[in-house]
Amino acid sequence: MEKNEKQGSNVRKRISLLTDLWGLLLDEYRETVNSREDVISILEKRYHMEGLSPIKGKATPPDIYEKELVALYVVGKYGMHLDEEFPEIFEDLFCFELKLDKALDYLLNKSPSKARGFIEKSFEEVSMNLLSKIFRVAVVKELFGMAVEEEVARTFKNSVKAFPELEPSIRKYLRFYIAVRVANAISRGEIRDRLTKEAYKQALAVRLGWDKTVIPDDAYVGHIAVEVFSVSKKIVSHILRT
Repeated sequence: MEKNEKQGSNVRKRISLLTDLWGLLLDEYRETVNSREDVISILEKRYHMEGLSPIKGKATPPDIYEKELVALYVVGKYGMHLDEEFPEIFEDLFCFELKLDKALDYLLNKSPSKARGFIEKSFEEVSMNLLSKIFRVAVVKELFGMAVEEEVARTFKNSVKAFPELEPSIRKYLRFYIAVRVANAISRGEIRDRLTKEAYKQALAVRLGWDKTVIPDDAYVGHIAVEVFSVSKKIVSHILRT
């Protein structure tokens, strides 16, 4: 699989922290780490210690660190390939993320009807909240350089085919994804002015196969750039209309 080698310092810091956390999990599993709740607590404390925010939009849901377990899962499985050597840890501590990943595989590689059937059978309730958790696996893999953009694009397109009734909500999530991509590009210095920012947003929407209605506004991008990717407000105000 082709990997994206362009990673800003914020993303590298996340991957480094999550890699270190896996060392702790392997050492402490069945001793001080016995449940998902233990992992969530450790993850939250480490993020606070390192001054990192979970990957999120403006809202901070109460289960945000449980959602952020996807990042730890992605690093462990796709970055370190630990699922091959320690399947029992994944089945015990990351059972939900394994299901999300399997659902993503169905969306990417099966027909819309088969994907919908699998997801409806595997989860108690199918809603946009569930789809957003499946999308997070694809988004984090791409952000961490462990998947390509085309996979994310297919995830969104195939989700609309499988769940057409959720298309308006899927479009909203697309705005979040594009905002994350733009904010990350600002953080690593790829976008330095307003003209480049506009071109980047529009080109990304086109590559994903959507119209301009999924392009996020600058205030939303700016919030994510500052809060998630630790870009200074001075740089954000220079590049964005905030």
